[in-house]
Amino acid sequence: MLALRPLSAQIPEADSLKQRLTMLQQRHSSLDTAVISCLNAIAYSMRNNHHDSALIYAREAYRRAEQIQFLHGKAKSLLTQGIVAIYEGHYNAALDLHLQSFDLFVSLKDSVQQGYVLNNIGYLYKAQGKYTIAKDYFLRAEALFRQCNFVSGLALVYGNLGDIALKVSSLQEALEMERKAFALTQHSKESYLASVALYHIGTIFFTMQRYDSALSYQHRALQLFLTDGNKSYAIRSFDNLAAIYAARGQYTEAFGFAERGHTLADSFNVSLDLVLMKERLSALHERTGNPTQALRYFRETTSLRDSLSVQNIEQRMKVLDMMRSSEQTQKELLWRESEQKHLEWVQKSLIAAIFLSSTLLLLVVHRYRYVAKAERELRTYHDVVMQQQRQLQESHTGLEQANKRLAGLNYEKDELLGIVAHDLKNPLTAIILASSGLGREAERSPNVPSARVHTLTQRIGLSSERMMNIITKLLRSNVLEEKGVELRLQMFDITALVRSITDEHVPHALSKGIALHVESPPTPLYAYADANASAEVFENLLDNALKYSPHGKKVYVRLKSHCSSSATINPDNPDNPDTHAAPAKNQHRNTIRLEVQDEGPGLSAEDMKKLFGKFARLSAQPTDGEQSIGLGLNIVKKLVESMQGRVWCESKQAKESSEELPTGATFFVELPARQE
Repeated sequence: MLALRPLSAQIPEADSLKQRLTMLQQRHSSLDTAVISCLNAIAYSMRNNHHDSALIYAREAYRRAEQIQFLHGKAKSLLTQGIVAIYEGHYNAALDLHLQSFDLFVSLKDSVQQGYVLNNIGYLYKAQGKYTIAKDYFLRAEALFRQCNFVSGLALVYGNLGDIALKVSSLQEALEMERKAFALTQHSKESYLASVALYHIGTIFFTMQRYDSALSYQHRALQLFLTDGNKSYAIRSFDNLAAIYAARGQYTEAFGFAERGHTLADSFNVSLDLVLMKERLSALHERTGNPTQALRYFRETTSLRDSLSVQNIEQRMKVLDMMRSSEQTQKELLWRESEQKHLEWVQKSLIAAIFLSSTLLLLVVHRYRYVAKAERELRTYHDVVMQQQRQLQESHTGLEQANKRLAGLNYEKDELLGIVAHDLKNPLTAIILASSGLGREAERSPNVPSARVHTLTQRIGLSSERMMNIITKLLRSNVLEEKGVELRLQMFDITALVRSITDEHVPHALSKGIALHVESPPTPLYAYADANASAEVFENLLDNALKYSPHGKKVYVRLKSHCSSSATINPDNPDNPDTHAAPAKNQHRNTIRLEVQDEGPGLSAEDMKKLFGKFARLSAQPTDGEQSIGLGLNIVKKLVESMQGRVWCESKQAKESSEELPTGATFFVELPARQE
């Protein structure tokens, strides 16, 4: 629904437009408005599938339009750049580009283009799941299109409103909107909008389990998509048709459409669409009792998703570099602003000094008649100087804070690069060596001993699992950083969850000769929290305890009901809970307390300060060569605090006292026992 269409006819292919550009440049100046408009048209025609090329043409059009102040050319260029930013998921940049474009179209009094910009902003928020904000922008676009009686724009808006209603399960509203959109397309030449409306109507009927109607509309939509060459939507139609036939038990037809969609996605070389069709084929083979094929497609899907995850990590590193550059630029601007203020202050001081000298001369000539007035002026001047000094101090403080933010971002980027270059490189090297060793032995002897094969394949599996754990933690931290925590708070038996996870970690404990002791009441304890997030918290803490405990030690897990007071534990100073403690919402509240205690080397005072930080590197090291990238406890803290709980650590080291003290660390987690 994002793609914009011209008012009269569909935009020609990019090659045809490039030929026209060559002809225009031979006849006109490079700054002619016709040449700039042709550059914008080429960029717009390439916006869907050739993002880099589209941006090159759009930015060149903007550069030339800026030189001659061709407002329409600038607005079109900004709009195309904004659409590409949406497709690439750079939503903040996309919003800024669209708002700049909107301001220019307002100055040009172009209501149609204003409506298109508002529709695109609505699509931007819809893509992020912010449906309320998205709906507001679509309604504003509808008002503009209705004002100028622009039928194609209204059809576009109704289609988007129908899509939002479908996503929030308002099926009747969604069906009404999509039918209105389809009816409007009958009065325009926009076959694209008609086909999209038919596709969404078919999807709604499928959700309603009205399979005959769903098939009818999806077949009509697919025919239009194939005719217009809209491959991406055609792939989605193939997937929907396969799902509908499978729901009706017609697996022959379901496989036929799934295979056609897979072939089209493979030739189109779009990873997300290819993942969609591989998942559909895996599900169909599983439902028809063909586990071998189902597993094959599942593995291909996993491989594609891993490839996309690596691309996301690379994109994240690029964003960090951009943020660092932005911070440096901001620092330079602040410094220049401070210098400018200082020069202005010096100039004003000189003027004031000249004025003061003249005043003093007049006072001497007129026998001190204005002494009192001069004293008042001197006091005023002193106040101005003091105020300017305070302003300079504030500017200096701002520069120091900007430097600290820049140092933090640079540290995170360096840590992330270190993880990619070192922590992922080591298991990957192990996989390569093990697999090449297995291949060489297979070449030398056709009958490789099964024990040797088992050993090498086990190394490959363990190294692959280490890589997957690193990537999973990086992606999990990235999701929590950018999108926050999505929780489903409810009452659940946390006793059963703790015992189940503890049982899963028994093999790891036995491999190191560690004894696991679980202390919990005989009756269930119920916590008001998110079960999945609680499981992730406990798994991280128990895994850390086993990882940092020497062989032959003990790990204790305790679960009990607790009444929490208003004093909160300060992670930087656990022995003094009132230091920098934030006041609790209530004076007392019932909580569930989970404790995980190990007999490891313990944590130093320096470790305690950075314990829950991102990419934290502590003095304690895993005792059996396990992997640690410093994200587990950071994820634990974010999850616990999102569930209105708190987490802290207490630790002692033998060197802290001359007495015989037990070493090790104890992590405490408190979760609400009921809804606050």
